[in-house]
Amino acid sequence: IKTDGSKQKYINAMERKNERMSLMIEKLLATSSMTGSLAINSQTVSINDYVRSIVEEYNAENDGFDIRFSCGSITVKADIDLLHFRNAVMNLIDNAIKYSVNLPVVLVRCFMENNYVCISVEDHGIGVPKEYMHYLFEKNFRVPEQKSLRKHGFGLGLNYVKIVARAHGGDVSAKSMYKKGSEFIIKIPMVKNKN
Repeated sequence: IKTDGSKQKYINAMERKNERMSLMIEKLLATSSMTGSLAINSQTVSINDYVRSIVEEYNAENDGFDIRFSCGSITVKADIDLLHFRNAVMNLIDNAIKYSVNLPVVLVRCFMENNYVCISVEDHGIGVPKEYMHYLFEKNFRVPEQKSLRKHGFGLGLNYVKIVARAHGGDVSAKSMYKKGSEFIIKIPMVKNKN
């Protein structure tokens, strides 16, 4: 069981990590806004293995959270930019941890939907009030109720996730119930078997 001191240490570390990521995202967004698009360098990978490795990295440094991974038995491949796609998935996981209470439990799933591969990040955290759902992916938007929780951020993370998803030919969506939790889903085209 984590002590209050170790919980606070974890929260502080997460906030520093989020601040660093936000600064990096801010630079990337500034570049994309000037060029009108996000330059990506794609390579074909197994999404199952790729996302699993991200989850394993979190769990190896476990300090007060539980990240669970679920994926079907079929290997799904997609063309992704390893840096941007990793940052997008990590942003969703970081948010799920950040806006959870007590011991954060996050479920990360991979599944197929038509010709797309979907990566879902689900939590049982504080959720988002219905009236703000429409604005979640807009640049610089932060849910007013969440600003009072001393959670640092610039309102850039989810906008960055949207830009990354669309640069891969896909999109991102969200479902949430206030005070019950949220689910974010990145959907990108999968690579069909070339056999």
